Amino acid sequence: MNVAKALVVFCLVTAIGASAQELLIEEAGRQNIFLDNQHAQVHLVHQADGRTVFAFPAENSGIAFWFSGRMTYIPGTLKSESDSTGQVVRAEFEVDEPAHLEAVVMDSLRVVRDFNNGADTASRVAAAREIYARRNGLPQDWATHLVKNGSGFVSYSRIQPDYGTYQLELRCQSIEGKEEAPVFPEGRLVVRVRCPFPRTDSLPLKELLREDFVAGDSPRERASLNALSFLANDRKMMAGSWRFLTYFGRDTLISLGMLEPILSDQALENGVRSVLTRLSPEGAVAHEEDIGSWAEWRHLQEDPPSHSLEPVYDYKMVDDDLLLPVTLHKLKERAVWRTLFEETDSREAVARNAAYVLDKLSREKPILLLPGEKVGEWRDSENGLAHGIDAYSVNGALTVPALEALGDIYEELSKPEQAARARKLIPVYRRLADRFWIDIEGGEIESRLESYGKSVPSESQATWDALLTDLTIPTTLSVPVLSFNEDGSPNIVTHSDVAFNLFYGDLSEQELERILTFLDQPFPLGLTTPVGPVVANPILSPDPAHHTLLGFGQYHGMVVWSWQSAMLQFGLIRQAGLHPSYRDKINSLVETLGKAEERAGELATSELWAVNLTPDGLKARGYGVAGDQTESNAMQLWSTVYPSLRFVKERF
Repeated sequence: MNVAKALVVFCLVTAIGASAQELLIEEAGRQNIFLDNQHAQVHLVHQADGRTVFAFPAENSGIAFWFSGRMTYIPGTLKSESDSTGQVVRAEFEVDEPAHLEAVVMDSLRVVRDFNNGADTASRVAAAREIYARRNGLPQDWATHLVKNGSGFVSYSRIQPDYGTYQLELRCQSIEGKEEAPVFPEGRLVVRVRCPFPRTDSLPLKELLREDFVAGDSPRERASLNALSFLANDRKMMAGSWRFLTYFGRDTLISLGMLEPILSDQALENGVRSVLTRLSPEGAVAHEEDIGSWAEWRHLQEDPPSHSLEPVYDYKMVDDDLLLPVTLHKLKERAVWRTLFEETDSREAVARNAAYVLDKLSREKPILLLPGEKVGEWRDSENGLAHGIDAYSVNGALTVPALEALGDIYEELSKPEQAARARKLIPVYRRLADRFWIDIEGGEIESRLESYGKSVPSESQATWDALLTDLTIPTTLSVPVLSFNEDGSPNIVTHSDVAFNLFYGDLSEQELERILTFLDQPFPLGLTTPVGPVVANPILSPDPAHHTLLGFGQYHGMVVWSWQSAMLQFGLIRQAGLHPSYRDKINSLVETLGKAEERAGELATSELWAVNLTPDGLKARGYGVAGDQTESNAMQLWSTVYPSLRFVKERF
């Protein structure tokens, strides 16, 4: 780890929730500056070669602009201004060469995100607003950005009806160029932005954490805790910043499970209630909450269109529904379990979800992606499941723990018949889970490794050859496949979703042995690289298309996701408690995973990081540079779990 950078982060990390100072995190060529005080809560994301985003947790709002020239953020200049009409912040930059302003977006972060990725969402949103405004006598600048070019300043604004006005003001000594395409000279640039929505109150750590938890003083732990405080409030936990500053059911539930050892009962209750209050009438868990300007646009698409900021919920994910009972089951020994079952509204919501899940599982068939959907579980990119519809994470890992949880939930609900029904289904879904494990013979392994090696770039061939030299090819290797296609054929891509089995499942010795043997295989035979476990490995697939779909740098391919690495360790430690005879083997695996995170350095608390096959070996790099599908969030809710993992490891 870069010690100098770590010290900078450590010095600033204490600021969140405590003062007006800023927290700085650098990742993949981006500066991430966080400010959280009584006036504003904002995440400034700056890329010297073009993009600057001001992301506000309030209504998932953002103001972004793109420059053609280079700009440098001046540390310590992100400040808030007292204002009763919203949140106002300013920051200062040094323009290194004449910079042309190329684009401005002031809207939901969903719109900013899409625009940044090359989608035309911004124009479609603007068109819908313009039509509605014209038909209903609303101000036209509700729909469009106004440009004012004056002596030394350019300002943009957009009205948000019933709230206020988005504003962006750029000031310097002089401005050249046309009004719609201003050019800023070298020198100091002052940026002032206004978000029309009032500040979202984050929760201080003293309310989030158990009274008996003592925080460590490592830079990573303090960064994790401050990220948790930034993302959590008493109504919900937001998934990540900058791109996901809203509620995501899956992220909330997975994070609650891993953070449980250190969270207060009140924080756990707040998190669970945020999920329960967003259930569908049938009992499905909401995947994502559209709020603010994005919800407004969603309502404009209705027939008839309406102007409303009421949240809109998405229920297309099939893993969320199972994660609610298994997460509740994780909390059985905490006071929150009793509280939720004693309170009428939460008890009814839990019962509604339980009935919904039990009905699905009573069909004794795998739970598939919804018809017409390309995504449906945490690998929610179009290629994440290699285009399969029957996912390991759901039917190979979560169904059995969900049924075990439902048995206890129905006992608590005083419904013994449903409890017995759930438990009776467990053997059925154990057999369905076993389908995902296939054996590959040693000769076939060698053939597939050789086939993949032909696609390795010449500059990295020596590294690839060295990896193969260190391998011991087993006679037979049992591996978990990623998914099954509609025709029943398997996508033979190995993966890290065995973490769910370890973390949630009560495994037999045979099941545990199979997983441990697989996890013990080094890359490229297995998942374990020197900088963390990749979440998918297509190298043993007989289909060359998988090598591209889920290869190096793919969002759900040969990359490391922080929370999956953490969940593997949590799960392994849990299984050591259930199977003491495996403690030594498990301890070795946990140690290997921990050392890999150390090698990843400051990237370990980000959403994910890439693994590069370089002439110098397998190396970690920040995700989100040229060629990557998207970018990593510097703060991610389920990547804040390292203080909890440290706490559990100390007691292992």
